[in-house]
Amino acid sequence: MDGAVRSVWANNFAAESAVFHQVAPRAAHVALNIQYPGCVVRGDGRKHYKLTAEERYQIIRANVAMLRPLQVGIAIRTDDGRRFAWEFNLCGFDIASPHEARDPKSISYLVGCGVEFIRLRWAGIDGFRLRWLLRDSGLFRARPSWATFTGAYHVAYFVSMMFGETLPADVDTFMGMVRKLFGMDGAVRSVWAYNFAAESAVFHQVAPRATHVALNVQYPGCVVRGDGRNHYKLTAEERYQIIRANVAMLRPLQVGIAIRTNDGRRFAWEFNLRGFDIASPHEARDPKSISYLAGCGVDFIRLRWAGIDGFRLRWLLRDSGLFRARASWATFTGAYHVAYFVSMMFGETLPADVDTFMGMVRKLFGSPSVYDVKRLAREHDKSCVGSLVHIAKQLAVVLPNEGAGGRSPLAEMSRLSFFWLMVGRKSFKFIMSNLLWGKKTRAANMHAMFLQTKAERTNVDPRGEHVWLR
Repeated sequence: MDGAVRSVWANNFAAESAVFHQVAPRAAHVALNIQYPGCVVRGDGRKHYKLTAEERYQIIRANVAMLRPLQVGIAIRTDDGRRFAWEFNLCGFDIASPHEARDPKSISYLVGCGVEFIRLRWAGIDGFRLRWLLRDSGLFRARPSWATFTGAYHVAYFVSMMFGETLPADVDTFMGMVRKLFGMDGAVRSVWAYNFAAESAVFHQVAPRATHVALNVQYPGCVVRGDGRNHYKLTAEERYQIIRANVAMLRPLQVGIAIRTNDGRRFAWEFNLRGFDIASPHEARDPKSISYLAGCGVDFIRLRWAGIDGFRLRWLLRDSGLFRARASWATFTGAYHVAYFVSMMFGETLPADVDTFMGMVRKLFGSPSVYDVKRLAREHDKSCVGSLVHIAKQLAVVLPNEGAGGRSPLAEMSRLSFFWLMVGRKSFKFIMSNLLWGKKTRAANMHAMFLQTKAERTNVDPRGEHVWLR
């Protein structure tokens, strides 16, 4: 059945939905095609290329509002190279009704191509059932590349169907809906070896315009715990040595980077890394962390054979212009996130002492432009402890609803990106202003703040750069 078009009607919708649910989460490339009964609104007679974007959109919008879609064709190529194609036949269009808008020439052509108009009326699928299948299947979360052929109407019908509403009044709002649906703005883009080149091209376009960046690294827990003393009783150097030992022993799994550009657009990537072998007894890991990450959806088997080599990600980030943009960077309880990131970006093990490490941090990120969201929030309000969701509620920042995937590392990355990208528009602007100027905190201290760990509950000491490690 690999590659053959699977015709879907009401009677076999459940069976085909089960197959679609298995295939969609592994989609790498998707082709979209929609059959509709022609066009009845033609415009004012001017040539198509002489119309403005808004004028073209209004013609498309009028036709989509008047004519019902007939079939939705979706072809998928998975990340392992297999091909699947479905033709979803929709109910709704009544060819016998004189009130049903259509272009007679298009109807004649479609009949000649085998479209069964009579059967569509009584055996087709309700559009809302197809909408919920596509949204629930994992197809959009897979972040594949999408393709159409002369696709203005295909995309317009698809957007209207997936949002369950008529198209908006202007082209800019419509394009926002397109970006939201297909993952072009704000949604987390999952990157593997097969789509690394395509996502790299997008990253190169976005990175030089970055003003705010959120960083998140997933790793398989911690195996070095120290000598049993409470975390706050350790010196800066002792805390750093624990971090350094763990980073040396455990491989990173995923790197999440979210960017807000200077024109206010949001992008987020999850780079899945090759190297960690969960089947190897010699691979260091914390079993509890592995169990948690597996429950959150981290695909350890797939990482091993479909992940990205770390050096490729390093060269992408260095060559993209991201660091030259001198954006503000944020983490959430970021000690290990930044330590892993520094090690990866310099392509070497972490240095022997904390002072040299902090010099590498300043060299990589610039000064003073790395902040720990949790530490900053706690300085503003002592009740801001716990998860990012809890802190956001305390500061009246509304995070996006991640639905069923709310526990996943990818969802947490999305929340962190959204939270940090609110800087300048929500209360965090006040927090940073108060912390940097109202309390006279030294700018250099901000580099230290971001590396505190979850166990720390001490206040910022403006006298010492390494108070986070003390």
